[in-house]
Amino acid sequence: MENISFKNLPSEKKELILNVSLDEFALYGFDKASTNRIVRKTGISKGSLFQYFGSKKELYFTVLEQTARSLIEGLKKKLKGLPADILERLKRILEVVMDSYREKPLVALLLWSVMEKTDRESMVELVNRIHWQTQIDFLDLLYEADTSNLRFGIDETVEFIRWVIEGLRQETLRELPSGEPMEKDFELFTVPFLEKADKALEFLAECIYK
Repeated sequence: MENISFKNLPSEKKELILNVSLDEFALYGFDKASTNRIVRKTGISKGSLFQYFGSKKELYFTVLEQTARSLIEGLKKKLKGLPADILERLKRILEVVMDSYREKPLVALLLWSVMEKTDRESMVELVNRIHWQTQIDFLDLLYEADTSNLRFGIDETVEFIRWVIEGLRQETLRELPSGEPMEKDFELFTVPFLEKADKALEFLAECIYK
């Protein structure tokens, strides 16, 4: 974790360092991210950066922790009063999450890169430290839906929905126009994803309800 010297910095300086680092890791990934670019954009020395965090990996984990917590807190405020019906609830969750990603596309790119590019050892360390995977999975809110009209149990139903949504996400990413900077126009992802999700909901209704 960052040491006391970082915690004692003015809040504006801390936010600048974390925001610049977020952009760097989101755009380039952990391996290609440059601490030289980070210190140049923040105006701090490289020695100070490593004094604050100890290593590039520790900086990366700190950024992930702060980013995930900020996203979670914001989404939880918006995801209240959800419908009782599981598919209506799912639709509302997807809309809110996509709206949040539109507002902060680099956050989405950063978190997705963790899921797709982080090696197993680092992922285990990350989960043990901040429980990121379980905190960020808002499909767990489906467990609070009405289950009286479900054909199968809630565990099987949520797992099936999870497979469908992850498949839609990966398919939509594969179909993105090559060369388009998604971090500048996230509609390239959100619009086709939500269109696919609407169609998927029709099929899901035939599968999961009695």
